[in-house]
Amino acid sequence: MKDEEKRTKIRGLQLPDQQEQQTTFHKGVELGRQLEMIDDDKVRWRFIAEFWAETIMYVAPSENAEAHIEHLAKGGEFITHLWAMLSNAGIAKRATGEWHQPASTTKKGPPKKIETTKARTQECPF
Repeated sequence: MKDEEKRTKIRGLQLPDQQEQQTTFHKGVELGRQLEMIDDDKVRWRFIAEFWAETIMYVAPSENAEAHIEHLAKGGEFITHLWAMLSNAGIAKRATGEWHQPASTTKKGPPKKIETTKARTQECPF
C-alpha cells in the first residue's frame, strides 16, 4: 500500500467518541487532524517544536542518578546528557504545570515554574 493510500485511510478513520476507548493510535490520528487544520506552516512547525521541547524537558529529569551515571560512562544518549545538564542546573524534578492543548488558541505554553532539588520554586529558564 502506498503512503498516500495510507494517509487517505487514516484521514477517513472513525474515532471512538469516548476518550477511554481511544488508543494511542487514535489520539495520534486526532492530533494529526488538528495539526492539518493549522493553515500556517510556521505556526504548525512551531507548535511541533514546542511540543517536543516540552516533552524532552519533561522526560529528562530523573531521580535515578545511578542509572544515568552508569549510562554516561558508556557514552550515554540524548536524554542522559540532558539529565546531566539539568542536574548541574539544579533541576532534578519534572516541571509542574499544564500541557498546552494541541492546535488551540488557549495554549498555556511551557510551565512557568520548576521544582528544584532544594524544594524551592524558581522561574523557568526556558
